[in-house]
Amino acid sequence: MRPCVSPSRDVLLASSSSSSSCGFRRLSTTTTTTTTIVGRAHGRKKGESIPEDVAVQKLADAVVLLLRGVNVVTIGENETANHQLSELLAPLLNYSPMSVPKLIEGISGGKTREEIARTEGDAEALIVENSVHEQLSQFLRVSLATCGANGVGALARGDCWAWIFGMITIWVDDEESAKLSEQNPENFPQREAYELADIRVVLKGKELNEDEKEKTVRAVLEGVKALIDH
Repeated sequence: MRPCVSPSRDVLLASSSSSSSCGFRRLSTTTTTTTTIVGRAHGRKKGESIPEDVAVQKLADAVVLLLRGVNVVTIGENETANHQLSELLAPLLNYSPMSVPKLIEGISGGKTREEIARTEGDAEALIVENSVHEQLSQFLRVSLATCGANGVGALARGDCWAWIFGMITIWVDDEESAKLSEQNPENFPQREAYELADIRVVLKGKELNEDEKEKTVRAVLEGVKALIDH
C-alpha cells in the first residue's frame, strides 16, 4: 500500500449543494444490517402498520438526534453506488449532499480525478482528492459521496482516513466484488481499508436498484442507530 500524499497545492473549493451557504473558500495545500422495523401510530386501528415512508422518516429523525451533526460518508470502489446512497440519505437526515468527485471537477477546470491521474499522475490526483477531504473535514451535517476510482482513491488507503476520522463511514459493497475478493484477496488490497468502515451494506449489483433503495436506507439507518445508541 502506497503512503498517503499530503495536500500541498492551493485549491478553490465550492460546496456542491445548492442549499449550502458555505460558498467559496481558500485552502492551502463490517457489518451488514438487515433489521426489519414494524411500527404503529396512535389513533390507528389495531394491527395497522405505519406507511413505509413514514416509518423510515421516523427512524431517520431518531438517528438525526443521535448524530448531532456528525457527517455520514459513503465509501467503496463503486462511485455510482456511493453517490446513490448519499443522495438518498441526505433529505432524510436534512443533511447537505456533497460529492468528492464533483468537487474535484469544480477545482480542476472540469477535469475528473481519472483525467488528472492520466495526465498529471496518480500522486497529483491523490493530492487534489485529499485537498477536498481536508476542506470538507471542517463541515457538519454533510452526506458525503466519495471517489470510487476503481479501488485506487484516497480512501482505498487506510492511512488517508485522517480527514474522515470521527464521521460515520458506510462501505457500499456488492456481491460480485465480495465473492471475487474471497477467491483472490491479493487483487483487492483496497478492501483492507474499506473494512475500517463503521457499517457495510452489500448490494446485489453495482448500483442500487429500485427494489433495494428503501431496504438499504433502512438497513443503514438501523446500523447508525445501533452504532451510536449502543
